[in-house]
Amino acid sequence: MRIISGKYKGRKLTFTTNKQFRPTQDRIKESMFNIINSYCDGALVLDAFAGSGSLGLEALSRGAKHVVFIDKCVDYIKENISWIEEKEAVSFLKTSAISYLKKTDLKFDLIFLDPPWEQPDLFDLTLKAIFDFDILNSNGVIVCEHKKKMIEFDTYNCIKQVTYGQKMISLIKGNQ
Repeated sequence: MRIISGKYKGRKLTFTTNKQFRPTQDRIKESMFNIINSYCDGALVLDAFAGSGSLGLEALSRGAKHVVFIDKCVDYIKENISWIEEKEAVSFLKTSAISYLKKTDLKFDLIFLDPPWEQPDLFDLTLKAIFDFDILNSNGVIVCEHKKKMIEFDTYNCIKQVTYGQKMISLIKGNQ
């Protein structure tokens, strides 16, 4: 796993090989960022359920201003951000995403949402919290990585969905 493009292009990332975790494959990440690249420049980014931090680091490499990484286990995030020159451009918290959403006063331009698939309620609860606590800028976008047919997006402004085998990327726009 590596950073695909931008100023950190080619940088290898550390991640677990534990089958419980699903790091986003490089080809899927490249395709995803081809779609959302215009949201990265100068963005305030939240990488919720960050895992290795791969998605947030890709956004940073492509011009994001600051990335907040949230996960209950931050070991891989710490290692993967250790080489970042602009230390003020990244922050991480070892907490649950929903706890963070309830407390933050930040409004994000880009949010990556990829909770554990074995807990499908986390998608719904986290999406609801994002909108209930108004943390997405009006022109912002949420990038959801999920199993096909796992989530009903009827109550959200889903602007695009792309399928990669059993995995799906759904983009939800602000301004519900």
